Amino acid sequence: MTALSLDDAMRQACDAVRVAPPKRRCAPGRWTRTDSLGKNGKNDAAVLIDDDQQGGFVYCEGLGSLAQKANARRAPTRTRALTSPTCKEVEMAEKRICAVEGCCKSVSVRGFCPAHYQRWRKYGDPTAKASPREPKPKPSCAVEDCDLPSVARGWCEKHYWRWRRNGGPLEQKHASPGEAMRWLSEVALPFDSDACLTWPFATSAGYGRIWHDGAVTYPHRLICAAVNGPAPEGQEAAHLCGNGHLGCVNPAHLVWKTRADNLADRLVHGTHNRGEAHPAAKLTEGEVRSIRKLLGTIPMRAIAERFQVSVGTIGSIAYQQNWGWLE
Repeated sequence: MTALSLDDAMRQACDAVRVAPPKRRCAPGRWTRTDSLGKNGKNDAAVLIDDDQQGGFVYCEGLGSLAQKANARRAPTRTRALTSPTCKEVEMAEKRICAVEGCCKSVSVRGFCPAHYQRWRKYGDPTAKASPREPKPKPSCAVEDCDLPSVARGWCEKHYWRWRRNGGPLEQKHASPGEAMRWLSEVALPFDSDACLTWPFATSAGYGRIWHDGAVTYPHRLICAAVNGPAPEGQEAAHLCGNGHLGCVNPAHLVWKTRADNLADRLVHGTHNRGEAHPAAKLTEGEVRSIRKLLGTIPMRAIAERFQVSVGTIGSIAYQQNWGWLE
């Protein structure tokens, strides 16, 4: 074997970087590794050379830029014999790509990239593709004379949501166009009884709702205007029965009143949720009276701890911000 000088080894190594070497396996053979050592002991260039001068340079490292290596400082060289190059060194020198034609991805297993390997495992052919699945035919809606496909519980989307909202696939609370006004004029206005007449169509918080003159309004206001005349400015349709929140539209139970009078009727009818009737109430009327007697005798913090409330709650009672109506 002819030993190479450092300049020849570096020149051929740079050529190997610019031109890809031929693909070679890690077969046993005689190889020589030539190292160029810098002043810190680090490799300035490392080249694997085939003794038979047939394979060319297979692996090089630490070359840096060509300009740097052209001006590199001369360093002593040494030669060390190797039985064969490692697989890692060969794979670093030559990039292995997938065996499938037109695929430029790196090899993973059996000469295929991960995608083509999975196809080979599943279908026996790395180029095979899964056939598109035919959609399963959906059964039609269980409601008679409805040909729409079923979505849930054997019903189509329309009948399913009717069941969700109204309790049955055929139940409808929304009136057809004109049906609510027809019921108001033919049933509600001629109604002659002291019993409450409940609105059978759409409601909001218990009060009836109806579409009239391009807007949503309350049917009890339309009935009150038909019986008692147009509403005076700033007045509301009040229920004498106290069942407005239950949808009463009896013409005999409707009159015009101010906002203050209407709220006062809520106290008379017991429909106001103030005090203990409020769902968020933490104190009773008796406890509030006891707190008022203790104010000024002990600190508010001690009162709050005794009744298990916050200091702010005690302060709002002291300054009549809450429970101010209680005597």
